[in-house]
Amino acid sequence: MLGRPGGDFYRPHWSPSILEELRRNLVAKSGMPPDKALRLLARLRRSFPDAEVTPSNETIEAMTNHPGDRHVLATAVAADCEWLVTYNIRDFLPVACEPVGVEVLLPDTFLYDLLKEEPLLVLEALTHQVGRYTKPTMGIMDLCDRLKAPRFTEGVTALLNDFVVVEHLERLGATAQRDRWQR
Repeated sequence: MLGRPGGDFYRPHWSPSILEELRRNLVAKSGMPPDKALRLLARLRRSFPDAEVTPSNETIEAMTNHPGDRHVLATAVAADCEWLVTYNIRDFLPVACEPVGVEVLLPDTFLYDLLKEEPLLVLEALTHQVGRYTKPTMGIMDLCDRLKAPRFTEGVTALLNDFVVVEHLERLGATAQRDRWQR
């Protein structure tokens, strides 16, 4: 996923070739049925209608990262992205990315940074996301475990624990006590 600051949170970007690669991997590596993978891509396109960018062949050829992933870095450049979020950091070394102004982040780092920046917005997004799971139902921590982002999960856990403590204190009428503890 590619992103740049803006809007309420961040803006994802991808190219048709990135989505095609995602579709192939969902089917081949994750065992997703082909029709379900196509529906997911259609939903992504509907949810983010301005996300798709097609880099020029010249931009792709100018990239110096791993040849098989030059289209990804070129998409980040074409979309004027600040970040490229991927588990595949070995194909996006700083020597190739820094000159074009793109920082490569692991998903855990990206999510944790968002959580630090906008904790309530992240909790709201997680709550919305788990509300969409009906078969089976899923809680926020279940979703966090699925993301395989340990630092992010720890941050969400701490945030939820803080909310639970504050809510409990308020139910006990101990708001003044809480205020003293926070100073």
